[in-house]
Amino acid sequence: MTDHEYLSALLDSHALADDGPEVKAMRLERTAIETVLRAAYPGADLTVLYGGSYKKKTMVRDSYDLDILAYFAADESAAGLTLESIYDSVKAALSDTYRVTPKRSALRLESKAVGHAYTHVDVVPGRYVDDDKEDVFLHQSEGDKVRLKTNLSTHIAHVRDSGRRPVIKLVKIWKKLAGLEIPTFILELLVIVMLDGEGTADHGVALSRFFAEAAANLDEHKIADPANSNNDLYAIFTPAKQTALKDAAQAALDAHEAGGFVAVFGETFEDTEEDAAKVAGSTALAHPYVRYPLADIAHRQAPSWPPVNTLSEATLTCTATFQGRSRLIRSESTVQVGAAFRYRVRTSVQAPYEVQWQVVNTGEDARQCGGLRGNFFLAHGLEGGGSADPHVNEEKAGYVGKHWIEAFIVKDGLIAARSGRFYVNIWRPPQRRVPFLRR
Repeated sequence: MTDHEYLSALLDSHALADDGPEVKAMRLERTAIETVLRAAYPGADLTVLYGGSYKKKTMVRDSYDLDILAYFAADESAAGLTLESIYDSVKAALSDTYRVTPKRSALRLESKAVGHAYTHVDVVPGRYVDDDKEDVFLHQSEGDKVRLKTNLSTHIAHVRDSGRRPVIKLVKIWKKLAGLEIPTFILELLVIVMLDGEGTADHGVALSRFFAEAAANLDEHKIADPANSNNDLYAIFTPAKQTALKDAAQAALDAHEAGGFVAVFGETFEDTEEDAAKVAGSTALAHPYVRYPLADIAHRQAPSWPPVNTLSEATLTCTATFQGRSRLIRSESTVQVGAAFRYRVRTSVQAPYEVQWQVVNTGEDARQCGGLRGNFFLAHGLEGGGSADPHVNEEKAGYVGKHWIEAFIVKDGLIAARSGRFYVNIWRPPQRRVPFLRR
């Protein structure tokens, strides 16, 4: 299988059908949000639109947050006279139905309903500049400028019509695997700029060029807001984020050189009986890529530090190594007993702080061996000694079952950020050999 064929199959596995359950649920959520806003501002000249990847046609299964634009007419005062008052008013209007977290120009919504399908919805309030209803002003709660003039329709068209949507989708999938905290819009612009003049339709060639340019020549590629060149995109694409992108791109290049794109993204995409038969040689053999149920977790210790009111970001990534082969894996991967894990946490919390780790093993295998754990500890290496970098913790897959690891960023005696649980399913194979992990 060529790189292009592999990446095409990867894209197919991440495709979302327009009539599929995910998109239908997204449309229902958009209707629910608009209903709340219309009720809060009856008769107001308010335009509610889709934004983000749905309109850009760059949705992928692992990353398709719902973006809703809520723009008031230039002379509309129902939500207030200033951009800040509009932002605060829309936040208040949505708070009865959703848990609302302010972001730079958006409002992150989480449903209060138990079992609700969506956990990430961003609503961007704003005001049209004039009666043409094209350019908009947005409030900015961070940075030097409190007002941002832009045009989301221009952003959408710039990406949608770039001819680079397949590579953008692949970069979005990779961003998730690599744990990069870089705004997707920045990566979209970089893909378009870095592939300027690249005429090939080969996904492998195009993605390799992106990684190479990002790793070695990032400083030579300047990006600008296509809707307003006066906007400073480097206020959100900070030097720290640029360094993280360079490092991650170089790691992807190294992995590709060692084992092709399968070493970057994983081996296969579907958990099917046919897949199991190909790998194990018999449909009677238990599927090696199981996802175990979570067993008893009564041994897990509760954090002794209270959380701050609004948590900052913390993201875990993991590299698994088995028999000399290393690759990035995602949460819920299935890995063979004996594999080694290298977890890294990245956070937006400003130093100084302490990184506390927690591993919770579950199941009879770990219980019988006295390996349930559940305590908090500082990062360590595979040999048990302390880690030179508190952000990096190493573990070994020793017990069959579902287990998790989580990193806590503790600052001034409070939890400033937590990564969330990163699950692994540890599997012990029968006599015949099978691939060691599964995305």
